Amino acid sequence: MHVSFPASPDVMPVYANHVTAQFLGSEYVISFYAAFPPMLSPEEARKTEVINVEAKCVARLVMSRERMPEIVKALAENVSRATATGGTDTDPQPKGPSNG
Repeated sequence: MHVSFPASPDVMPVYANHVTAQFLGSEYVISFYAAFPPMLSPEEARKTEVINVEAKCVARLVMSRERMPEIVKALAENVSRATATGGTDTDPQPKGPSNG
């Protein structure tokens, strides 16, 4: 059976530059974070040593342990494809184990 994955206009994309994954026995919790250095003027930057930046959790997914191998495979295939094309694969259709 073919499954389509239309993007919902109600789900807004968010930027994340860090990710954590936890296994909690029967499911995985994948949390996505955005962390940016503080905005400092050139003078402030010369006087300030930034020691800690707090990341904001922007999205969290909970997935069953049975589905996690599919997401890992889909991510690996997409990274491989992007690497092979130099990041120029702009096909808007999601690709993964379910729809090739």
